[in-house]
Amino acid sequence: MRARGLIVAVIAATLLPVPASADAIEDFYRGRVVEILVGSDAGGGFDIVARVVGAHIGRHIPGAPDVVVKNMPGAGSRRAAAHLHTQAAKDGSVIGAIFPGAIMEAAIKGTEAVRYDPRTFVYLGSPETGTNLCIVSRQSPAKTFAEARDKEVILGATQAGGSTRDFALFLNGLFGAKFKLVSGYPGSREISLAIERNEVQGVCGLNWSSFKSQRPDWVRDRTMIYLIQYGLKPHPELAPYNVTFIGDLVKTEAERQAVDFFGSQLAFARPYLLPPGTPADRVAALRAAFDRTMADPAFRSAAEKASLEIEPESGIAMQDRVAAVFATPREVIDRVARALDPGR
Repeated sequence: MRARGLIVAVIAATLLPVPASADAIEDFYRGRVVEILVGSDAGGGFDIVARVVGAHIGRHIPGAPDVVVKNMPGAGSRRAAAHLHTQAAKDGSVIGAIFPGAIMEAAIKGTEAVRYDPRTFVYLGSPETGTNLCIVSRQSPAKTFAEARDKEVILGATQAGGSTRDFALFLNGLFGAKFKLVSGYPGSREISLAIERNEVQGVCGLNWSSFKSQRPDWVRDRTMIYLIQYGLKPHPELAPYNVTFIGDLVKTEAERQAVDFFGSQLAFARPYLLPPGTPADRVAALRAAFDRTMADPAFRSAAEKASLEIEPESGIAMQDRVAAVFATPREVIDRVARALDPGR
C-alpha cells in the first residue's frame, strides 16, 4: 500500500501544472534571439570566450533561444558598458561581456565620467578568474622585470580601460618600471602582429588563458619572455618559467592595498552582465543558465580545445565583489589613480 501510495504521489506530481513564471520565461525566450554584446574587437581573447559561451548557453535557457555574438569595441569596453546601461533592451535579451577595467575605471574616475554605474548592472558570472602577464620578445633590452626598471621597453597597448594599457601604467607608477606605451591598437591580436613586425617589444596585461588560445605556437616554442605575472596567486603553469609574481614586489602596506585593489578585477576576469532593470525572474533564469553552461561537459570540452581556462565565478559573488571595489577607501583608489595617470 505504501508503494502504491508513492506511485500515485509521483504521478500526481508529474501532472501538476508548471509554475506560471516558468511558463512565461519559456514563452518569452522561445524563438527569440539573445545577443551577447562583447566590448572588444573580434578575434581577441574576450571574443573567443564569448563565442564558446554563446555556442552552448542557449540550450540551457528556457525556450532554447538562438544566441548571437556581436562586437562593440571602443574605449576599453566603456562604449559597450554605456550602451548596456542606457540603450540596450532591459528584457533579458541582451547579455554584456565587458573588460573588468571598464568596472575599475568607473570606480577610479567616478561614474559621471564614464556615463554608467557598474553597481547597477546585474551580474551573471565570469567564466574564469584571471592571471595577467607582461611578455616581451627576445629582442627586448630587458629580460627580467628587474631590468625593466632600468631599461626602457616599448609595449603595444589598446586604450584607457584596457588591461594592456592600464597594467603597464600601474607597474610604471607603483614599481618603477620603464614601459613606454604605443597605444591605439584595436586588441591583443593586433598587438601580437605588431610584436612580430618588431613595431613593439612586448605587451602587458595579457591574459594567460587568452595568450595560450591565441598564440599556442609562442607558448610551445617559448618565443616570448615572461617578465611578471599578476593574479590572485601565482599560476601553477607558470612555475617552470620562474616568472616574478607581483606580490613579491610589495614592500609596504600602501603598496599591498594598491595591488589588492587594482588586482581585484582579476577575480572577475571576464564579466557577463545584464542591463539594470532586467526583470528578476529572467535574471534568475539566465544566472541558472550561465551556471549550467559552466558545468556543461560539452562547453568544458570546447573550452579545453580552445585552450581556455574555466574557473567560474557566480553572478552573486561578482555582485558582491563589484560592491567591494566601490567601497574601497578613497585614499587607496587615489593612489592607484596616480599610478595610472602620472600627471594627476
